[in-house]
Amino acid sequence: MAVTGKRGVGIPTILLHDGEGTIVSIEMKTGETYRGLLDETEDNMNCVMKDAVRTDINGNTTHVEQVYLRGSQILFIVMRRCSSESSCGRNTRDRYRHLDKEDLVEADREDKLLRSFEKLKNGEVGSKVSVARET
Repeated sequence: MAVTGKRGVGIPTILLHDGEGTIVSIEMKTGETYRGLLDETEDNMNCVMKDAVRTDINGNTTHVEQVYLRGSQILFIVMRRCSSESSCGRNTRDRYRHLDKEDLVEADREDKLLRSFEKLKNGEVGSKVSVARET
């Protein structure tokens, strides 16, 4: 993990670094997906995956021992779900004290958005959302 620069890095980059050593799925802009062990990440979102399965847009799968994915070509990354018992991102602020107060406020706002998204995904607020869409 490389944390460099004067200003520091954003919360998504920090969470990506926290995901090193876990199984992730990465979809590329070309439509290909890779699922495997996230071995190494860089601040520009370049990723090295090991023991990955590549699925092309036609659904054909190929096993790749190691693959380097360019961050600018990544569409999105699916990481493991954080439970209340896990340490997912829990010590982020302690490890990255160089972030200023504005960055921490932004992190809190992103945390609230993620919790709202999880509630929506789990159907906890689904009826309110569907009513709002109908009107």
